Amino acid sequence: YMTKFGDLSHTMMRQVLKNNLAKKNNYFCLSFDDGFKHNIENVCDFLDKVKIPAIFFLPTTFIDHNSDDSGKLFFNNSLIHIDFFNWIDCKLISKHNLFSFVSHSLTHNVLSKLSIYASFTDIQHFTFVLYKQL
Repeated sequence: YMTKFGDLSHTMMRQVLKNNLAKKNNYFCLSFDDGFKHNIENVCDFLDKVKIPAIFFLPTTFIDHNSDDSGKLFFNNSLIHIDFFNWIDCKLISKHNLFSFVSHSLTHNVLSKLSIYASFTDIQHFTFVLYKQL
């Protein structure tokens, strides 16, 4: 079934959208949100094996976040514990040509609810932190 579609990296996706190529073919772009540790444990090896690129949308303040309130933050349930990427995980992922990181803001803010300046600053800080660590 998947052979009917072309898989896209983040860079390729931008080119398809920019050049209106989506009308001619079927594409998919696989992305993962928020830096949940199970993304690495359950899918990265498989995606690498079958050569499917993926995009990881990361709020950098979630990296190395190991507090007990993670389940309450995401599911309003303090009994759930969520493990997030650590910087070692990020470094391993960044070495794969198939995987890329994209800003999901510094602190998981909804950027459309911020001023343009605050949105820009948030993304700029994300980029600084990510490249400093990697």
